[in-house]
Amino acid sequence: MTLKKLAWAAVVVAALATLCFAFSIFRPLKEWQDLIAGTMALAAAGLGGIFLQAQIRASEKQETRRRLARFTAARATLPLTLSAVTEYASTCAKAYGTIYQHRTERGISNNIGFPHFPELPFESVQEFRALIEHGDEIVGEPIKKLLSLMQIHRARVKGLIAWYQGQSSVTIVTTGNIEEAILMSIEIHARAALLYSFGRFLSDDAARPLTSDRILAGLDEMNFFQAQEPDLYVRAAEWTPSV
Repeated sequence: MTLKKLAWAAVVVAALATLCFAFSIFRPLKEWQDLIAGTMALAAAGLGGIFLQAQIRASEKQETRRRLARFTAARATLPLTLSAVTEYASTCAKAYGTIYQHRTERGISNNIGFPHFPELPFESVQEFRALIEHGDEIVGEPIKKLLSLMQIHRARVKGLIAWYQGQSSVTIVTTGNIEEAILMSIEIHARAALLYSFGRFLSDDAARPLTSDRILAGLDEMNFFQAQEPDLYVRAAEWTPSV
C-alpha cells in the first residue's frame, strides 16, 4: 500500500469514528457507540503508525540514495584530487633531495640555497572528507591514513623552513632527518597512487597494501640513485608505515 493510500485510509477511519461519536449515526447500536468509536479510533491510530513507519522507510531510502550519489560524485573526482596530492608529494621529495645533496657528517648546513616547497593542496582535504563521510570504513581508513600523513608532513616542512630562517629552537638538522622526510614524501605519493584505480572505478578495493617495494620504486621515480644515495636506499628497504 502506498503512502498516499495509507494516509487516506487513516483520514477516512478517523472521520467515521468522529461522526459515530458526535452524531450517533448508528442509532440502533447506540449502546455500542463508545466501543465502536474506540475501536475505530484504535484502527485509525494503527493506520497512522503504519503510515509513519512507511514514511520513515521512504526517508531512509531517499537519504541512502543521496549519500550514494554524493559518494559516487566524490569518487569520480578522486583522480583529480589524487593528482594534486601526488604532485605536491613529488615536488617536496625533490626539494628535500636538493637539501640532501648538501649533507655532511655533521648534518645539513642552513647556509645553502633553500628550495621551494609547495603549499599543501587544501582543496583535496574537502574531497577526501566527502569520501570519508559518505563511504564505509573500508574506503575511509586508507584516506584517513593519507590525511594524517599529509598533516605530519606539512608540520615538518614548516619546521624545516623555520630552522632555515633561524626561527626555530632546533639547531641541527641531521642527514637522517632529511632521509626520513624524503621517504615520507614518497609514502604520500605511493598511498595516493594506490587509490587511482578505485577513483577510476577500475577496482572497488581502496585498501590495497603499501610495501617497501613501492617506496624503493618511488625513489627511482623521483630521480634518486642508489649508487649516489646508498644510505637512503638502505633506509627505504627497511621502511615501515609512518601511520
